Amino acid sequence: MHTRAPPALSTRRISLVQHPQSQSPAGITNVEVHCDWHADGISLHYRISPVAELRIPAPRPAVQVDGLWRHTCMEAFLAARDSEGYHEYNFSPSGEWARYCFSAERVRDLETEHLAQPWRPRIDSHTMGGRLHLSVRVPISDFPISTEGWWLGVNSVLEDRHGNLTYWALTHPCQAPDFHHPGGRIWRLPLE
Repeated sequence: MHTRAPPALSTRRISLVQHPQSQSPAGITNVEVHCDWHADGISLHYRISPVAELRIPAPRPAVQVDGLWRHTCMEAFLAARDSEGYHEYNFSPSGEWARYCFSAERVRDLETEHLAQPWRPRIDSHTMGGRLHLSVRVPISDFPISTEGWWLGVNSVLEDRHGNLTYWALTHPCQAPDFHHPGGRIWRLPLE
């Protein structure tokens, strides 16, 4: 059970940086994430621009789908501060999503995934003024179990019209893009 009560609301905004080994001709210059911490979870708001050369998946049924990271999608990693466990979330502009549970770095915990509460995120995505906007809420009931709070990493995989992928994160601690590395999760939750 989560024992630490979060504050009513706090907000952080940050620009993500592109991994230097993932250059593409898409011309993306700004990937920004706003994180709102509420008593019952977090809201993530991704803003990407410009999007003229970005391949944005068409709307599809809002179901869980594996492999979303092979195309344009937004990601979040929530890790317990008192264990090695973490959850990975993928949110596609199509409305599709994925949630994975890990007991340690890249060690998938299928039992935890199976026992987790059913959850279907509501992804709001649209383009306006040359920007892609994607917002989603993750309830605290879906966070990894922790008594000391969490670490949050937010990232984006962006695909250009030619199929090239670029990787954006708070920080890139490895030579190759690796969102699972714990060094990429730098926001403490609750936001202080």
